[in-house]
Amino acid sequence: MLPDPAVHSKPQTYEVLIIIDHYLPGRLAGGPVTTIANLAHRLGNQLKLLIVTRNYDLDGSHYSQKIPGKVYSLGGADIIYLTQEQFGPQAFASLLRRHSIPTLYLNSFFSPSTIKVLIWNRLRPFGVRIVLAPRGEFSVGALSLKASKKQAYLAAFHKFRLWRDVTSFQASTIVEQRDIWRILGPVPVQVATDLAPVVQEIQRRVKEGRGRVIFLSRISPKKNLTYALEIVKQVKVPLDFHIYGSLEDQSYWERCQEAMADLPEQLRVEYRGIVEHERVREVFSSYDAFLFPTLGENYGHVVWEALAAGCPVVVSDQTPWQDFRNAGVGDVLPLSARQAFADTVAALIQEPVPMKLERAARCMAYAERVAGDKHALEENLALFRPAQAPMDEQEA
Repeated sequence: MLPDPAVHSKPQTYEVLIIIDHYLPGRLAGGPVTTIANLAHRLGNQLKLLIVTRNYDLDGSHYSQKIPGKVYSLGGADIIYLTQEQFGPQAFASLLRRHSIPTLYLNSFFSPSTIKVLIWNRLRPFGVRIVLAPRGEFSVGALSLKASKKQAYLAAFHKFRLWRDVTSFQASTIVEQRDIWRILGPVPVQVATDLAPVVQEIQRRVKEGRGRVIFLSRISPKKNLTYALEIVKQVKVPLDFHIYGSLEDQSYWERCQEAMADLPEQLRVEYRGIVEHERVREVFSSYDAFLFPTLGENYGHVVWEALAAGCPVVVSDQTPWQDFRNAGVGDVLPLSARQAFADTVAALIQEPVPMKLERAARCMAYAERVAGDKHALEENLALFRPAQAPMDEQEA
C-alpha cells in the first residue's frame, strides 16, 4: 500500500492548496506551469502556498531527485510531488485537513484530476473554498479541439450541478469571464490576470539582411503552427523561420512536416528543438518577429517573454493582448487575414536596424509596465483572501 503523503509534510498551516497536473522543474505542460510559478514568486511573501503535483513531466520523464511525499521549497511555495497512484482526491483531502488549508485552487476545467476532485467533493465534501481556473479552455478555439469529449463532460457537469461546489471561477480577462458565462451560465467569476515575472535586462541583437522569424510554443493544434507555415510561405522577402517547442502531438507534427516539404526559394524553415526556460528571452532577442497565430490563449506567457526580450509579436486576436499596433510592439490580427499576417511580418523584417532597436525598446518598456501592474497583484490576492484590503492600504 502506498504511504499517505501527508505524513511526510511539515506540521504547519497554509492558506492555499494548489493542484496542478505537472509543475517545475518540468516545463513541458506550458502556460499553467508558468502561471503558477509566477504567482508563487510574486505572492509567496504574502500567501502561504502548498503546491501538489505529479513527480514527472508531461512526457512521463520522472524527477529522479524528488522523493514522493516529501516537502520541497521552491520559488515562494512549498511543493509536494506525488506518484500517479498517490495523486488524487484522497491525498488532497488529507493535506487539507492536516494543514488546516481554507482554499483549494484547481488548474484546468477539463483535467481528469479536477473532475475527480469535484465528484469526490460532492460525495465527501472537503469543507473548503474551491477556486477553479479554466486557463482559457472555454475559448471557441480551445473548445473546438477534442470537442465531443468536452461536450460530454460539460453535459455531466450541468446535469449533476457540479458548479454549485465551486466558490469562484478565475478568469484572466473580461473576455474569458464572458467565455465562462457563455458555457457554464451565471456562475461566480473573479477576474484576476495572470502575473508576469520581473523584467531582466537583456541585450537586443538585430541586423539587416535576411529576415529571422520565430515560432516558440508547444507543437499542438491549438498553437496553430500549420497556419504560421502558410503565412511565412506568403512572405516574399528572404526569411529564416525557426520553430522551437516540445512535440506534444506527433500526428500534428507530421502535418507540419508535410507543410514544410514544399517551400518557396526565399524561405528556409528549421525545427530547433526545446528551449530551456531560462534561455527563452535570450533566444527571442535575436529575432525580427515572433509569429504566433494561436487558436486561443487566456494569457500567453510566451508573448510577454518575447516582448521582454525586445522581440515584436504578430499574434492572432484570440488572446488578451489587443493593443500591439497602437503601442508599436507588433500587431494583432484575425485568423481570416492571412495576407495581413504576411505583410506585417515582411514589414518588420525589412525595418532598418535603428528602427528595429527603437521598436525593441518599446517592446521591453511594454513588458515592464505589465510586470509592474499593482492591480493585477491585488486581483490575485483577492482570489484567496476575499476580504483583502487594497495593497496601498496594507502598506499604510
